[in-house]
Amino acid sequence: MTDPAALPYRPCVGVVLIDARGMVFVGRRSDAPEAWQMPQGGIDDGEDVRAAAMRELREETGTDRAIVLAETPDWLTYDLPPDLVGKVWRGRWRGQRQKWVLMRFTGSDGDIRLDAHAPAEFDAWQWVAADRLVDLIVPFKRDVYAAVVDAFRPWFVPVGPARVDHVQVTVPHGALDAAVAFYGGVLGLPEIAQPAAVAHHGGGWFRLDGAELHLRPEDGTVAANPASRRHLALRVPDVGAVEAIVRAAGLPLDPDDRPIPGVRRIFLRDPGGNRVEIVEA
Repeated sequence: MTDPAALPYRPCVGVVLIDARGMVFVGRRSDAPEAWQMPQGGIDDGEDVRAAAMRELREETGTDRAIVLAETPDWLTYDLPPDLVGKVWRGRWRGQRQKWVLMRFTGSDGDIRLDAHAPAEFDAWQWVAADRLVDLIVPFKRDVYAAVVDAFRPWFVPVGPARVDHVQVTVPHGALDAAVAFYGGVLGLPEIAQPAAVAHHGGGWFRLDGAELHLRPEDGTVAANPASRRHLALRVPDVGAVEAIVRAAGLPLDPDDRPIPGVRRIFLRDPGGNRVEIVEA
């Protein structure tokens, strides 16, 4: 009988697929009706970890509509129970050595097709809270699942639904009066009062359907100005939850150099340098 300790670990990748609510995809194994798990599978020789993760996601869920967010910094290992050593994976491995990749699902539930690959890995699936994952998995994998949950915990929070809160438009100082007349007079947008903390900057605020338009004067040619304060603002239920995700992603925050009393918000830049404000409802 082969000594399990003499066998190597199988290189493997796992996928933690989360939706906008921070819920996690799990599937019920076709060969073990009581066992639920996240997508996972072997890494081919020379295959990149993230490429392997996307391949496994596509094979086991029928979709690759997802964006990679992060991966575990270290490899995680588990050993097979003694009664399974020599019976699975043709007896080549003692267990698995895994990297886990976190992805955000960008599709809809209808994109998930368990029968897209034969044989199907799962015969049923569901979205579950991250704290349920450890209880759903077979006992010999629970330490790994606990480590994965701890590694990605800042991401397991809802980020939506988000909607546009306001859009800021900037014009040169000399065109400010004409712009106010255009938005308030020509277009007929109702003007609304500005908070005292920012009203001294001039311009005007206007009511849109479900959002606001903020008009501000700005020096220089706006399109060529990297310090432009033009931005998109999104309103979310919990700014703190989004901030935790932003920090977990390693993205820097811009300072809020003009705080408004009673308003919770953060600023950051998209990859194109555009300023994005996240404000709490």
